[in-house]
Amino acid sequence: MKILWVEDEHRKLSGLFRPLQRDGAEIVAVECARAGVEAFKNCGPFDLCVVDLIMPHDVEQERIIAKGTETDFDDFEGLYVVREIRAMDAKVPIVVLTVVYDDQVRSLIRAMNAEVIQKGAVLPGELCAKLKSILGTQRPMS
Repeated sequence: MKILWVEDEHRKLSGLFRPLQRDGAEIVAVECARAGVEAFKNCGPFDLCVVDLIMPHDVEQERIIAKGTETDFDDFEGLYVVREIRAMDAKVPIVVLTVVYDDQVRSLIRAMNAEVIQKGAVLPGELCAKLKSILGTQRPMS
């Protein structure tokens, strides 16, 4: 099982993916949007992608505007990562970790065929179980 983890604070949050590593998953962790897209292109294939929604800007990107609104989501580099991954692979499961409670943001993420998990609302073991559930895997990963 190979997982791409795009998180600008992954050193602080490495406890979130340790249970997955103990279960046999290979984690490719990168700290910015550009590196996430490059890792997906060059280090895959991946069985799952976990992407932080809010990361420092490191790419020039098109504006992402929710349909039917004037809401601008340029501050969410994770949306860029999800969009780029979706352009390369329509089927790989993507989970977006976020502290944002905005319904428009969540709707936009779901419209890109990605799951949303509230960062900070789950313990590492619970996150591991949720990710396994998304993958349809309840047994150890190998």
